[in-house]
Amino acid sequence: MIASLNTRLIDLTVGDLLQLIDDRMKGFDNAEMSEKKDFTEKEYVYGIDGIADLFSVSNSTAKTYKKTWLKPAIYQSGRTIMTDKEMAIELFKEQDISRKLRVKSS
Repeated sequence: MIASLNTRLIDLTVGDLLQLIDDRMKGFDNAEMSEKKDFTEKEYVYGIDGIADLFSVSNSTAKTYKKTWLKPAIYQSGRTIMTDKEMAIELFKEQDISRKLRVKSS
């Protein structure tokens, strides 16, 4: 049976319903895969404590880093904070260089 938008759910067989769900999910999977970030290949530090340990600073300083120049390296969902370690180190180097340039030009 080929279901249309006007087909009642009660008129579908289990096979028809599964086929419809499968067809709809294929489109979503392809779209989501292109948008999802790959969290498996990179190294991450977790939470404010992880940032503090990475840069050997206090938690207060780690919070300041998180809110300012470290923002592009941070992925946060609710209270869970993941920081891309490699990107954070690169941003730290850039921050350190720009700070040194500001001091020399003063």
